[in-house]
Amino acid sequence: MAKTRTRAQKVDRYEEAKKVYDDIQQKKRDEKIKRQEEIKKKAESMQKYNQSKKKMQKALMKRNKKGQPNLGAQIEVMLEKMQKKVGEGK
Repeated sequence: MAKTRTRAQKVDRYEEAKKVYDDIQQKKRDEKIKRQEEIKKKAESMQKYNQSKKKMQKALMKRNKKGQPNLGAQIEVMLEKMQKKVGEGK
């Protein structure tokens, strides 16, 4: 009787340890997925920021026939910035 009881206890200990190990591995997988999603979001936001910055720079660099800065384009850039700030305030 004593031998079967110890065997059952050993099996239970093994199952307990396996369950703890599986839980730890699952948490690691979840954290890895979460980190990957954060990295992806950050990359997307950086791409969006760089696109808008490039667009603004292109508008500011516009010149007329004589090489003077195109004031209409500069005003458009300022207008977009003001609209963006007003939109964020709401």
